[in-house]
Amino acid sequence: MRKYINTVLDFFPTAKSGSAYTELTDITTFTLPDIEFNDAEMEGAGLLGTVNLPNPFAIGDIEIEITGKSYSGMKILFNQDVEVRLNWAEDAVQTGGTTEYIGMTVIAKGRPKSLPGSDIKKGEGKEIKATLGCYYYKLMENGTTIFEINKLTGKLVINGTDISSKLNKALNK
Repeated sequence: MRKYINTVLDFFPTAKSGSAYTELTDITTFTLPDIEFNDAEMEGAGLLGTVNLPNPFAIGDIEIEITGKSYSGMKILFNQDVEVRLNWAEDAVQTGGTTEYIGMTVIAKGRPKSLPGSDIKKGEGKEIKATLGCYYYKLMENGTTIFEINKLTGKLVINGTDISSKLNKALNK
């Protein structure tokens, strides 16, 4: 049966403070990164010219942007080391008319790229954006890993398959 993702119903963003997660209050949106693999150029005997292929072990910058309405609700994001867990639920309507709910989770670890400013206008709400530069990023659907990247340890998992394990073994990691 086919299913069609309809709506993000709700989300629950948290950040780790010490050993416990606390809710990030007043968050209105979060933007997940596009994961980009930098090109690797190959040329030599037997090739017809230069071949540029994405290199899964040369991952570009990973950045998450979190938007909120108050500094107090987001201040944990300004710490030197930050771990966030972003949870949201989507509803999926199946062709038979039934609805199921899909739980999505992102866990990211990194550091703030900057401390946010804001436009303050009388009579209007404000918007504050915090951008995290991440060295660890994991996306899960209903508890199953879609992808996991740890730039510090060289771990790369895509659709549950650790594609970095052979490389790390060759490097005696």
